[in-house]
Amino acid sequence: MKLLLLKIKLHLKPKSIMANEACPNTSACPIFQGFLDAKYVSVYKNLYCLAGEEGMKKCKRYIIKTLAGKCPPNLLPNSTKTIEEILESIEKTV
Repeated sequence: MKLLLLKIKLHLKPKSIMANEACPNTSACPIFQGFLDAKYVSVYKNLYCLAGEEGMKKCKRYIIKTLAGKCPPNLLPNSTKTIEEILESIEKTV
């Protein structure tokens, strides 16, 4: 588990993302593209997708995509599952 946490810390520094830039995954992200009710989408977009580096550091979708190369389509940016739990569930589906 310590190795996984170290890996997370090393890989989560978004490359040259400015404070107001959008997440690089928005074009393929079901949350950004309107998977949810419009009132929720705008909140998620403002808190995570369009919040630059700070938003991406908090977004479980961004973290999982960065670490695993893919992200479950139904994962919310503020999921209550830990990173480890999400990664384990991805490994079980492979």
